[in-house]
Amino acid sequence: PVCSDADFVRRIFLDLTGVIPTAERARAFALDGRADKREQLIDALRHGRAREAGEGSEFGTRAGVAVSE
Repeated sequence: PVCSDADFVRRIFLDLTGVIPTAERARAFALDGRADKREQLIDALRHGRAREAGEGSEFGTRAGVAVSE
C-alpha cells in the first residue's frame, strides 16, 4: 500500500463524506483482515451504504453520500 490503513481510512472519509471516521470505525478498519477492505470501504461510502462503511444509524446525505450527523 502507498499509505497506512490509518491514513487511508481518514483520507477516504474526508474525501468522500467531508468528515473524519469515528475512532471506533478507524479501529474496525485497521483490524479488518480482508484483502479488499479498501475497495469495500470506497464502494460503501460512494454508494451511500453507511452501515457497511461502519457508521451509526443516524444519517444525512451530502452529495449523495451517507454521512453521520
